[in-house]
Amino acid sequence: MYQMEEEIRSQSTSVRNAWESAHRKSSEIQDMASGAMGFVVSGSGTSFNASLFLSLLLNDSGRPAVPVAPSEVGTYIRSLGRNAIYVFFSQSGESRDTVRAAREAAESGARIISFTNSQESTLSKLSDLEIYLSVGGPEKAVAATKSFTAMLMASLEFCSAIQGSCSEAVMRKVAASVGQVVGQAENLQVVSADNYIFLGSGYSYVTAREAALKLRETASVRLRPS
Repeated sequence: MYQMEEEIRSQSTSVRNAWESAHRKSSEIQDMASGAMGFVVSGSGTSFNASLFLSLLLNDSGRPAVPVAPSEVGTYIRSLGRNAIYVFFSQSGESRDTVRAAREAAESGARIISFTNSQESTLSKLSDLEIYLSVGGPEKAVAATKSFTAMLMASLEFCSAIQGSCSEAVMRKVAASVGQVVGQAENLQVVSADNYIFLGSGYSYVTAREAALKLRETASVRLRPS
């Protein structure tokens, strides 16, 4: 648990690094997105929740996007082929199902964008454009924390780049706010219960899903997002 707490407390820095990394790729993101019919966004576990977040952002900005499990990517390759951009999330860049789906997309000649925390990973090497999360080394805790929020921050910059908007002031404010939120954690009270239900809609549904996953991974309790 100590390792996870340390990584949680490092998020103010990791989200800023992720934003800066994505910001440096702004022109490349714009070039790749130009003329794309839509986006197929994929990942597993925590990375799927990040995929859902990016899909919501893209759809809200008028860019069709669908979040899918890696096992479903092949269906979209057969129907959309090169007309879509395939976006993959993986902290390690080595998630077996995600790499398999990315390789299938690459073999079809489709354009691939990846969000990873390892520039030497298999997924990175399969990608036409890699958004490096740069969270300050590999995430050691089993439950992903800093890589998840880094994926969200990079996703925000990704959409800002596509829209051609300047997000620097907003992003720096968000990064600073993360540190303030983490600092309030000590004031939280733990409530014991037999079941937990996490509620949320829209973007908050992503948070509800991730919170449920975190509690299941760390405390082995019964729960569900709703």
